[in-house]
Amino acid sequence: MIAVLPVQVVNTEVVIPRQCKLLGAKVKLETVEGVCTTVGQQNVWPWCLIEDAAGREHHAFIRDLKRERIEFPAEAQPYKAVTRRIGYGLIEDCFSLLTVPFSDLTHAEPEEYERAA
Repeated sequence: MIAVLPVQVVNTEVVIPRQCKLLGAKVKLETVEGVCTTVGQQNVWPWCLIEDAAGREHHAFIRDLKRERIEFPAEAQPYKAVTRRIGYGLIEDCFSLLTVPFSDLTHAEPEEYERAA
């Protein structure tokens, strides 16, 4: 008789990347006040995009944000992994809120992605 292989224990715990906890947070900086809509996937120079009340996006480095100036959401916000243009000639993989529609910065022609690669 052949023994049945033991069932492998599968870890079903969802691990949220550390920077994604900032998505949906209200941020008050010296120059801008708004909601964090996008964060970068890289860990070397972690950055985020903050959308103000007028709908403009502002870049900020996560290390420059002070905890007392951030109001985190009660629970983690739904997000998606996207490749987007974050500036002229800057295309990067990042995490973005599901509820945020793409802006003109997010739109890039396929040829621009090929040039950046």
